[in-house]
Amino acid sequence: MDRRIQKTKKAIQSAYMTLLFEKNTTKITITEIAKKANIDRKTFYLHYESTNEIIREIAKEKLDALLIYLEEKNFFHTPYNTHIYFQCINQLLQQDISLFQHIVKHPDFHYFWEQIEDVMIQTFTDYLSTKVDLKKEELKIYAIFLASGINAVYTQWLKNELPVSLEELGKITSDISCYGTEKILSPNKINN
Repeated sequence: MDRRIQKTKKAIQSAYMTLLFEKNTTKITITEIAKKANIDRKTFYLHYESTNEIIREIAKEKLDALLIYLEEKNFFHTPYNTHIYFQCINQLLQQDISLFQHIVKHPDFHYFWEQIEDVMIQTFTDYLSTKVDLKKEELKIYAIFLASGINAVYTQWLKNELPVSLEELGKITSDISCYGTEKILSPNKINN
């Protein structure tokens, strides 16, 4: 991508996110974004059609960063070690924790999490379709289940509704994704 285009898109994204923090609402106009990014409306529309497209791109960039972290930790070359996966999610969150905490606490921003989940499902499906021997429909069900669960657990944690450390959260979600309900349904865990 051309550096000027990339620079303009980053300015638009930054302006939008700054306005989200300042105004504490998703009701932000293109004019406000353009003014904050020091561009005109026409330039905005050369890069984005709407504010939803900005959020979708930011969500995609966050997930692309997650994929890079996973590659760096050789996640795809080990037998899909879920512990590594959740370490990488935690690393991604820690880099921009205030953004994620701000967005999760406001109902107006629920679509951000929907975008993250949609992109996560698409990424899982696209990436794993060539790596696993499952029908496309079956793989999509796995992707939806995993993305929805991960999204729900981490949004609850970001709202401070789960009193565990981020590291503990990663370990527990890793265990769940690897062993399912086996841990809580084992005979020694069930009270008779």
